Formats: sequence, C-alpha cells, structure tokens
Amino acid sequence: MAGSNQLIRVVLGWTPHLGDLYNSILDEPCSRCCLGSDPVHNVDVTALNKTTCQIGSANTIFDVCLGFGLPPEQLISVVLRDTVQNEMLSELMNVSDNEDVTTIALYYEHETKKEQVNLIGCKMCFEAMKESTHVVCSIQYGYRATVVVQIDRAEGGEEIREVQRKLTIVRSFILGEDGVTEADVKETGYKQLFNASFRMNTSEQNSLLAFAKLLKRLPLQKDIKEEGTHVKMSPTSLIQSLYGLEESMFAKEMNAANIEEVRKYFFDFDEAVKSLKRVQKMASRYCSLFPNEIEIYTMDLLLRVNDKRRDAQEVFWKGVTALREGAQESMNLKQFLDDEDVFSPDDIWKCIGDLSYVFQKPEEIKELKRLGVTVVSDADGFEELSNISEVFVLFACLCSPDQYYEANKSFFLETCSKFKRAFVDSDLIGHLQKVKDIKESSVRLYRDGICVEEDVFRFYELLKNNNVLKNIGEFQTERRPIRRVLAQLVCPGGKSRCSAEVRVWTCYACETAVEYGFDSHFYCECGRYPVMNAAFFCNDAHHGNSFATFDTEDDIHSAVRSIPPCMDCNVLLLGESGCGKSTWINGIINYLSADNLFEAAKRELRYVIPSSFTMEDNDKQVKTICVGSSKNEVFKTGQSATQRPRSYTFNFGNRLMRFIDVPGIGDVRGASKDRENLDALLRFIEKLPELHAICILLPPNTSRLTVTLKYCLNELLAHLHKNATANIVFCFTKTRTTFYRAGESLKTLKSYLDDYHLDIPLIDETMYYFDNEAFRLLCAEQGGVRFPEDERNSYAASWLKSSSETIRLLQHAIAAPAHKMRETVSINEMRGVIERLTPLLAEFSTNIQTNIRLIEENRKEFELLAQKSDNLSSRADVVQVTIERTDIDYPRTVCVAGTCIETRSIPGTDEVQRYYKQTCHDHCFLKGIERERYPDIRLKECWAMNGTQCQQCGCGWDHHMHIYYMQEQKSVSIRDPYVERLIAENADKGTVLTAHLNSLERMKEVHERNYRKLTRYCATFGAFLRSNSIVPYNDAMIEYLDYSITVAKQDAQQTGSSLRVQRLKQFKMEYEEELRILRDESVGVNQISPSHVNRLKEKMFAIPEFGAKIKSALQRRTHMEETENDDDFGELHAQFPLDRFKHATSAVVSHRSVAVSADPSQCCEVQM
Repeated sequence: MAGSNQLIRVVLGWTPHLGDLYNSILDEPCSRCCLGSDPVHNVDVTALNKTTCQIGSANTIFDVCLGFGLPPEQLISVVLRDTVQNEMLSELMNVSDNEDVTTIALYYEHETKKEQVNLIGCKMCFEAMKESTHVVCSIQYGYRATVVVQIDRAEGGEEIREVQRKLTIVRSFILGEDGVTEADVKETGYKQLFNASFRMNTSEQNSLLAFAKLLKRLPLQKDIKEEGTHVKMSPTSLIQSLYGLEESMFAKEMNAANIEEVRKYFFDFDEAVKSLKRVQKMASRYCSLFPNEIEIYTMDLLLRVNDKRRDAQEVFWKGVTALREGAQESMNLKQFLDDEDVFSPDDIWKCIGDLSYVFQKPEEIKELKRLGVTVVSDADGFEELSNISEVFVLFACLCSPDQYYEANKSFFLETCSKFKRAFVDSDLIGHLQKVKDIKESSVRLYRDGICVEEDVFRFYELLKNNNVLKNIGEFQTERRPIRRVLAQLVCPGGKSRCSAEVRVWTCYACETAVEYGFDSHFYCECGRYPVMNAAFFCNDAHHGNSFATFDTEDDIHSAVRSIPPCMDCNVLLLGESGCGKSTWINGIINYLSADNLFEAAKRELRYVIPSSFTMEDNDKQVKTICVGSSKNEVFKTGQSATQRPRSYTFNFGNRLMRFIDVPGIGDVRGASKDRENLDALLRFIEKLPELHAICILLPPNTSRLTVTLKYCLNELLAHLHKNATANIVFCFTKTRTTFYRAGESLKTLKSYLDDYHLDIPLIDETMYYFDNEAFRLLCAEQGGVRFPEDERNSYAASWLKSSSETIRLLQHAIAAPAHKMRETVSINEMRGVIERLTPLLAEFSTNIQTNIRLIEENRKEFELLAQKSDNLSSRADVVQVTIERTDIDYPRTVCVAGTCIETRSIPGTDEVQRYYKQTCHDHCFLKGIERERYPDIRLKECWAMNGTQCQQCGCGWDHHMHIYYMQEQKSVSIRDPYVERLIAENADKGTVLTAHLNSLERMKEVHERNYRKLTRYCATFGAFLRSNSIVPYNDAMIEYLDYSITVAKQDAQQTGSSLRVQRLKQFKMEYEEELRILRDESVGVNQISPSHVNRLKEKMFAIPEFGAKIKSALQRRTHMEETENDDDFGELHAQFPLDRFKHATSAVVSHRSVAVSADPSQCCEVQM
C-alpha cells in the first residue's frame, strides 16, 4: 500500500464519493473528503456495459467474499472486524454459517459506468489527509445479485453436480450464450434464495426462471438505481509528496504468507465449529440416549467456543494492524497463539473427537434393535431381565467404550445370535447397585435373573485351547511350595460325557497353568485354594454346559493322589558379574517359546528378568534399552545385576526345570559383598534336596586367568563338595565372535584344572556354547531400533545355535546323577562352625598362654619369698585371668577406631585387653553381618549410620563391627587346697614350698594340655574342609590370627608392650605347623568323616572352663542363623504361550485336538 501503489476495494456498506478519504490500516472509509470544492471540471465519466456471472460455493464466509470479488487484504479485514454493513453480503454470510446444508451460489454483477477524477487540478484540503492513507480517485457503478441454492448435507455428490448444471444453464441464459432459452431453465428442487442490490417485485423472486429473466433484461432497464460497487484509491502520501508536504500516514502491505495463515486459521476454526454444532444438535435430538449432562455440556461448549472465536478475532486484528502500521515485520502464528492463549481449531476437533459417541451411539442402538436385541436403559427394564430364563447380556458404556468392547460386541452379535439377547446401556443405568461394579465391557449370561457367567467371551476364548479350572471359594496368599507340579487330572465330567483323558488345567481367573503342591491345595498366579474348591470345564465337545466338580471330597483327594510327581531338575548358575546369566535365562524362555527368531519377533517379547543395556540406534545416537523393572535387578556398571538368589521354573518334558540365578562373584563393591552373595546362595540351595547341574559361566578367548576370575573360581569351588565335580559344566557365553568355541579359554581352563588336580573332563558333555544377543535384538526392536535383513539373518543363526545348545544342556542335566545337597551343606556348615569358633578359640588360647606365664611368675616370687621369709601365706595365691563373658542373642554395633577404644591393663598382670567404649547401636537389627569383622559394607544400613558416617561417634562406617556379647576380663586369686592346709598346720617351709611348686606344675600341665587340644581340634576341622571341598579351603583361623596380630600391634603402640604380639605370632606358627603335619598325613586326612568331626566337637565341649562356653556360643549362633535363613527367596514360574504350552509339556501329559462347542451357553454355572 505504501508508495505509489493504488488500492482497490469492493464497496461494502457505504456510498463512495470522489475525494473521500480512506484508512487502509483499519480498512474503512474516513468521514471526511479532501476536495475543497466540486471537482466537476476534473471528472471523467466512462460508460460501461459489462456483465459477469459466475458459479461458486457459498459454504463459508471466505467463499462468499471471494464470490463478491474482495481482494485478499479486504477479505481478512471483513473476517476479523465482523462489522459488514452490506445487507446482501451479510445475508450470504448467514447462509454460509448453516452447518446442515451445502450451498451453491450464482454471483451476478453488471457494470454501468466509471467516474475518475484528476486530483492534481483540484483544490485540496491537506489537513483532512492526516488521519487517512488513501483518497478515492475512481468509482465503478453497477448492480449486484445472487442466487443461492441450499442442498441438504445428506445428499450426495450427484445431486450437487445436478444443481451446478442447472445454474450453469441459468448463467448461459442470462449472458445469452449457446442459444439457451427460457425452456431450458429448470428449478433446482431445493430451497432457493434470491438477493439483489436493487429493489425487486415479489413475482420476480418466486422462481429461478423469473429471477433469471429479470437479470437478463436488467442492462436494458433505465429506471433501476445504480450504486458504487468498486473504488480505486491513491495513497495520500503520494499527493503530499507532490506538494512538498510531510507524509503524515501510510500503510504497509501484508505478505501473502501472513494472509494465508489468518485465512487458514479461521477457515479451520469455522469448519470445526460447524461440526460442533452438528454434535450439539445430535445430543439434543437423541437426548434420551445420553446422560443429562451431555446435552448441557455440548451447549456450554458451543457458547465457549464462540466466545473464543471473538477473542481470536480481537487478537488477530491487533496483529494485522501492527503489520500494516509497520510495527512488526511478520506474524509467527504458532507463537502468536501460544502467547495469547487462543483456542486453536485442533482444540475444538479434540473436543469433537471426545464426543464422537454422540453420532455413533444412536446408530449402534438402532442396529441393535434391528437385530432383535432388547435395549435396557432404565431400572425397570433391567428388572424385567429376571423374567427371562436364559439371556446373554452385553454391558457397555457407549459414551466411552473400552478396549474390550469391539471384541465382546462381535462375539455377542455373531456367536450369541441364536439366543435371547439384551444390551444394558451402562451410560444410563451404571449407577444401579447391580450394574455399578461392572467396570469393563463384557457379555454375561443370566438364568432366571442370576448371573452364572461374568465374562462369556473371555471364557469362550480360553476354552478353545485350554481346559479350565475355577476356584469357587476364596484365594489364599501363602507362598508356593518349591515342590509342585502341573495339575494333571481327568475331568470329573468324564464319568458320563467327556473323554477320560488326563488333562492339564488352566486357571479361569489368571489364565496360567494350575499346579498341585502335594498339600491338598492348587496353586496359580491368583494364590492357592483347597482342592475341594475346584470346579472343572474341559474343552471336550461333549462336556456339557456347566462346570463339573467331584462328587465327594474323598473323590478329589483320591484324584490328586494319582498325580505323578514331577521330577525336579535343579540347575545352579555361577559366574563372574556381567557374564550374562540373567540374559541367558531370558533367552531360554524365548528359545522354548518359538522355533526361530522370526517367529519370536511376531510374538510378545517374553522375559522373567528385567534387562537393560545401551546401544547405537538408527540415528547414530546412544539409546538405553530397558525391559521390565525389578528391585532384584540393578543396572550399574560392575555391580552384579542380580541382587539376591532367585529361581525360575518351567516345564520341559516331564521335568520341572529350576534355574537358580545368583549374584555374580567379582562385584565391584568388594569381597565383603561377594561373601554376602555366597552366604545368600548357600542359604538358598540348602533348601533343595539335590542339584543336577552346576553351570560355571565363562567368557571365551581368555588367554589367562585374571586375579578376579581366579578368585571367582576359587570362591565358587571352595563352597562345593568334591562329589559335585561330576555335575559341573562350563558354559561359554558371547561366543558368536569365536565361532561358538571356547577359544583361548579352553587352554586357560585346562591349566587351572590341572593346577588344582580337579578331575573335570573337558568334553562335549561338560562344555556348552551360547550367544544370547538374539534376545537383545528382540529387546532393541521392541524399543524402536530396526536392523537390516542381513544382520537379522545372522542373529537368526545365533538363535538356532544357542537354542540347540540350551536343549542339549537341559537333556544333560536331566540325565546326570544328582548331587546330594546334604554333602555340600555339611561342608558349609563346618565352614560356619569354624568361623564362629575362630574368635573364641583364639581368645581362649591367648588366655591360656597368659595363665601359664602368670604361673611361672608366681613360682619365681614364691621361691624368692621362701628364701627371705617364713611367712609364705602372702604369695600362696596364684593370680589367674578368666573371662567373664555374657552372651546375647542380638548384635551390638561398636566402633573400633582408635579414638573410640581403650586398652586396659589386667589387674595384677602385664596383660592388656581391648575395651569398646563406644557402642553406636546397642541392639542392631541387621542380619547376615559377620561378627567381629570389619569393614562390612552392609553396616552402612545400620540405624547409627547416615550413609558414610556414624551419627553417634562421627567415625566412618568402615570402622564398625558387630559383637554378640558383653565381655569383661577379671583377675582372680586361686590357692591350692593342699597348700592352704599345710600353711594352716604350720608345716615347715620346705614342705610348703615343694607342695606349692608341685601345684603350680600341675596347673601348667593342664593349661598346656588344653592348649594342644584346642589347636589340634581347630586344625582337624580345617583338614575336614580341605578333604571334602573341591579346592582348598581358605583357613579362617589363619585369617583371624592375622587380624588379631594387627589389633595387638595397635594396642602395643599405646602400652609399649609387644609381648601379646609375640605370643600370637608364636601361636600362628604352631598352628600352621600342625596343619602342615596333617597335610603330610594323607591317609589320616582321608579318614576324617563328619561323624569324626562331631566326636571332636563333643570332646572340645568337655574341656574344663572353656567347653561349656564354646557349646553355648555355637548353639546360640545356630539358632540365630536358622532365624536369618528364613529369607523369602523368590521363585518365578515361566509360563509359555498357550500354543507352545502343549509343546513344552508334551512329555508330561498327552494332548489331542478337541473341537469346542460353538454353543456359548455351555460355559456357565458350577454343577455341585
């Protein structure tokens, strides 16, 4: 608009005059004229005789404006200002707003003349130009008229084309084209509206022909008043510049993109509003089908949307005027809408989408009635259903149908078509007591008003491939027993109807296999329940129409006693952290669920252990793939992913395979965490009677054993009885890159076995090769990553190899002689005994040595006194150190840091003892913490800790340990009774001296004898472990003595006495020498049996003074371990898809294909 560009506008609602001023920013005429006098001498008048006639749509305000010839910027102004003064245009806009019709219009215009003024020669009023952008310099005159035909929206395209053809004939008649006559003009047959800018007679508006004849002769009539139809205007800035005046005001043109953005927004908005109006009309028309609030909601929504449209007009008008004024360069529509919080068309369409049921429900109700279905929409109608002997009832909320509706509806209309049917409109009567608890769409079967089956469709689908068992009582939540089998029973209906084959049963509620626990209870995912509460419905075509039960409790108990015990096959998985145990278990479940990778990809991904890994996606970005979530799995690098032992069971042939997944060894959290993991493993497997395979998982291509890997193997094998070597197999994971071979690991493993003289042959029966990356591929594809065909083919080959190796391993485990777990449990019990005895024995041994030293000191003092005095009574007492120790049943958390302990001297001696003056938690409730050992990372969970520091003393968590006693050392005086009698009788000094020295010698001999017994017993226990473990046991006594020496050295720094350190070192040397002797006596070692060890324990308990305390400590610790061992280790049964379930259990029970009756009424009530 700026510069010399002229502006053209269609005249709407005002009478133009030459010289009139116009504001193109607001797109409206100003009230003033810029000409100072009548410019008659400067006006040129040109006669015109031009008629245009065109046919177009009039369905929107944009169609009407285009039909009137409005230029784009004026069209935008009309849409946003909503203040059109032209009567004919306003009527057409109202017509276009009708959402129920399709509108076609014929737009007629005849031009009669044009007036044009030369403004340069005219007297001008420049003051008036200050508030305008343009001045009218040309006016075009003529007439306008329209014919509008409204066609019902229900009509098709052919009817619309027929109307267009008839209007085309009218156009040709008006323009005198193609020899069209009056006879060719036909009425459209639809509602017709005639409008014109001039006055018409009533008769001229009665028919399409009369109106066409009027328009045809219009150019010849002189008595019809013409009006200005178009104006052309020049910029006032141009005139001001010609006269040397300052430009007061100008307008900037909008670009085409901005115009299109505004046009599209309101076009889409108005179309959405029309659809919303149709929704509102439908809600009002069929208000009886909807809750009352639906009609109110749609009316209110329509009002709010209209208000939002007016808000949008105001917001957009501000933007348009800012553009025309040059205040901004462009208008970002999306940001504009977001900033102004304006409704978008998408918001309306979303509301319409949420109300789609307003159109769908009347049609569905109509169709149901057409098919003879009784529609129940009130309480009385629902009560009338009780008068029908048998009726299938579809419950659904059609206003918000759930995911089950379509399947249930199809079943209801097709399969139940031969029966009496009713539809309960839950939208209207969902509040009734008998209906409100039905939350999902379902087909129910009623007999005489009683519901005998709550979900007929689900039951019918379940029965196609399964035999169904229902619990007619309450479920219990008790933990499942480890020994349980599939419930394999003959259907009780077989006595008279169905075949008497043994069947596997599926739970009606959770759709998983039903198991029997040999405790008169059935088990499934729902819980457990007594066998007498079971009702049966097999898929034999002759079963009948109801659940069957056994006649008496004796019958059902007799039936379950005939269930053959399913032989367990227990497989233990051991390996370094990150070796892939959990991934392999997930792989096994999929290997047994599908024959190949491509079949598995079509099925739902199956997993029993959550998995997480990172990989590169198709966009070269690092993507984390997560499958599932479990507190038992962590996904931190270096940490064992499995947090505690858990077993996973599945059926393979006639065996219940139990894979035991345990935390990996070599956890970055340290050896203490490894010890905790091993303890948890032992507590878990000791519940099992036997192990059939011990799988040690190793990586391929390991050229040498790392310190960590060797430590892993030693720790694992040290806890297994030597007889378990026959059950050990080696499983190499991630072997796709080594062509499914062990690679360098074979040589390394052979060297390790030779070094430890382990008789485990490395042959096909003990070596297996896997690569479970195919499972990861399935996880990645589920996460949206796509693989090229050649990669998928490579993984498919890996799938087949790993699957065949898995089955080979399962077959080997089943065939191998089982390892009796009591053997492994026995050596680990002995390991626990030694760990519990070690601190006691070392303490008692130290005490014995102290007493021997005190005896020697008393001998010297007594001999010296005898030389100097006759009064021997003062030195006749022998000072002995005894332990006053009060055992407790719970651990105390104490601090062992230098600032929290004291080293106290024993009265009358030069011995010292450690006193734990800082008790940080007097009664700690943590379980499984090794006593008197530190650091133990599990103590970070103690109440006294805040993570890394103790809240009581401020020291680190790693300076704390557990003790199970209150302890105090006391010095006591002991006098031999014979010496005391001699002194009382005033015997001579020589006699008393001799008697006292003999008494001291006897006491010394007793202490030395006890010392030898204790060391011998301890060494024998260690030898028992070495002779029965697969690899040498890491002696707990030596480890503890090293710890004690370290503590003694710390004490010596405070007291200045190293005597205790020296004695402990001497004790260690003697103990090691005893072990060396036992190792040399190979025959003697081989003769050490559990019964021999038990006899030695009894002898140790008989040692005076110390034996009773040792026995009490062992018994108390055993009781505490039994309590701690009552952990609830999890077990998960892997259920295969129904079509694979028979394959996986084919060796358990024979199946045959059975035709299921198409009668859905045969699935209903329990026959007691």
